[in-house]
Amino acid sequence: MSDSTPATTTDRATAWALALDELEGETARLEAIDAGSPVPEPVPWVPPADLGPLPQELAPRARDLLVRQQVVLAVLAGMLSGNRQQARMAGLVHAATGTPERPAYLDVRA
Repeated sequence: MSDSTPATTTDRATAWALALDELEGETARLEAIDAGSPVPEPVPWVPPADLGPLPQELAPRARDLLVRQQVVLAVLAGMLSGNRQQARMAGLVHAATGTPERPAYLDVRA
């Protein structure tokens, strides 16, 4: 197939199925994170340039994936918010109970 020839419906469906496989794999990886785990760096996804419109038969799969991604996003946002709150509390506890830092070296000649 040349660059100027449009992709067939079968080729487009296959390309979209592979793209959805990739996105589902990343979504499953993020769904497996629990509250005690560090949040991994996201893996940027760049859609192939020649995907074309989503084939109608893959629309239900894409909608289900979107719902899963929205749930993951909400869970991760909550985890990050909780992490920030814990860090803030740890800073307050340290400020209230920790010993002040003292210089290890004092230059009396300066």
